[in-house]
Amino acid sequence: MKENTMAKNPKVDDFMNKLRNPLIAEMEAVREIILAVSDKVTEDIKWSAPSYFYKDNICTFNPRGKNYVTLIFHKGALINDKTGLLKVILKQHEQQDFMIWLM
Repeated sequence: MKENTMAKNPKVDDFMNKLRNPLIAEMEAVREIILAVSDKVTEDIKWSAPSYFYKDNICTFNPRGKNYVTLIFHKGALINDKTGLLKVILKQHEQQDFMIWLM
């Protein structure tokens, strides 16, 4: 994985610093992985949570869960996970399928 040269978004830093969640270290690790994928991936706060973008929405944390780290993939129905690593919960919402990744 190549190192991301883009700085983290200060709004996301602030959000994470204020977040009271027992899995904050794990969330930060996932954040690092996402940002390291490409310097074209950006982050911001959208839907009251850290969200990641490349040309369009990629995924958003659900930071309220306390038992596992949750990423919501906004076009998750298009992901073909042959490894079985992703636990899929598909939900119909405004005519879009979301994939929720539980770690």
